[in-house]
Amino acid sequence: MLVEASEDLPEPIFALTIKNTAGVEIYGTNTLYSKQLPRPIKTGELREVTFAFDLDLLPGNYFLSFGFTHFIGDQLVVIHRRYDAITIEVHGIDRCFGIANLKAVINTRDLTSEPADKAPSS
Repeated sequence: MLVEASEDLPEPIFALTIKNTAGVEIYGTNTLYSKQLPRPIKTGELREVTFAFDLDLLPGNYFLSFGFTHFIGDQLVVIHRRYDAITIEVHGIDRCFGIANLKAVINTRDLTSEPADKAPSS
């Protein structure tokens, strides 16, 4: 996202949320929660903010929302938010189901070929 400060902000917070078409929040983070605090931003300064991660979602449509906030004392103040700013369509690579692709590695072991004294007990 690209932001421009209309005032000096000693501790700006940049946020991202991903939700599905049912409105379920799949993932959300910000620079405060992730302990990746940006440097202060001055009045009129432009700042580009990027979020990088593996997007291992299953097929479907998802929405990205962005936020630019800061604290005044103990109160969180929203400077600007863009809800559902970007829609992404995810296509499947296999036939798993759910929300996330955890890329399971499935192993099997033939127990019948092991000697009887090593067979698992019931």
